[in-house]
Amino acid sequence: MTQMLVGAFAALAPTLAFVLAGFRRGRKPATPYLMWGLAGLLLGTAAAIAKLNLKGFKGDYYMLACAAIVVIAGVLSFIWSWGVFPFALGLAAMSVEPLVERLDALVPNDSTPFSTDTALLGAGWLLGVGICALIGTLDYLGSKPASNRLLAVVSRIAIALVVLTSLVKVVQVLLGFKAFIRAKWLFSFYFAVSPHTDLAGYALLALAVVPLAGAVIAARKVPAAANPAQSRTHRAAALSRRRFLISTTGLLAASVAGVSYAAAAAQKSTALSPAEPLTDAGQMLTVPLEDISDGHLHRFAYTASDGTEVRFIAIQKNAKAFGIGLDACDVCGATGYYERDGQVICNRCDVAMNIATIGFKGGCNPIPFEYSIKDGKLVVAKAELEKYTAEFK
Repeated sequence: MTQMLVGAFAALAPTLAFVLAGFRRGRKPATPYLMWGLAGLLLGTAAAIAKLNLKGFKGDYYMLACAAIVVIAGVLSFIWSWGVFPFALGLAAMSVEPLVERLDALVPNDSTPFSTDTALLGAGWLLGVGICALIGTLDYLGSKPASNRLLAVVSRIAIALVVLTSLVKVVQVLLGFKAFIRAKWLFSFYFAVSPHTDLAGYALLALAVVPLAGAVIAARKVPAAANPAQSRTHRAAALSRRRFLISTTGLLAASVAGVSYAAAAAQKSTALSPAEPLTDAGQMLTVPLEDISDGHLHRFAYTASDGTEVRFIAIQKNAKAFGIGLDACDVCGATGYYERDGQVICNRCDVAMNIATIGFKGGCNPIPFEYSIKDGKLVVAKAELEKYTAEFK
């Protein structure tokens, strides 16, 4: 349930950013902006369905296109207010695709749609989406009395935060392309910024309170010529706004605390599985193919001559092929991989590997190495693993 809650709640920051970015145009009609956002939601939903059902669908290219639109349109919106329209389209399309895609994991392997596990996963997904929608709606309704200048400032900050995190997504996808894998400046930017992208979500949560605070201040202003009845009306409105601000702030704080706890719990559950036994055959290490022919991820470890533990993984790709590679990649290092919902996940960037490409070099794929299959066994030379000790130091 925690994995599903955290995954669904990942849409919170884009949801708030979508609401806050809409303030860029002040109190101008919101219908066109919402229509662009709705188009993005439909596009993202269609992309998620295509990704789950069409083998030829390039999810990386889709995410790259959406993130690029968000970055370009977000920058343009600082000088052209209509730039928030394509920004809304790209943001909604980029956010909803992974959210809808996670629905495919609601029914775990070896389970049924009516099992307890499915109910818990579904409850986590609905809770995450519900909190996102509730906070966004409260913020939009409660911020109306705030000044246009304050709303514009808040909007620009929200857009800047999302542009930065989207730029990280662009770089992450580019690192998966061989043409960019040697660009050291991309590595430097990615490793410097990517560990802190979660902070942007918390910053947006804090930023969401600012328009509400502005609304409270605006509601407290009583016209100089107001009669006693009007004064009482304004004071009642101010009190209502103040209560609204307190309740919304409490909801934000509870959301941050709850999701942080869920994220910590989910992270604990992704500890690497222990290494499975290898057969030492002199200069070779062997593993019976029948031990790795169940379609699940298997991890092995060899202690090199200098004492370094060199890990590698194996998974059956189809009836005749296996994906074999180091438990490390060129992008994220030796953080390892684990299995989640039938997918192989990088333990650092949480990216799902395309199992069909395991064994090929590039991006976040496991680093390939030489091996052979003989007499129903996976055979790996010790000398081959000795070459990769630097990857695990």
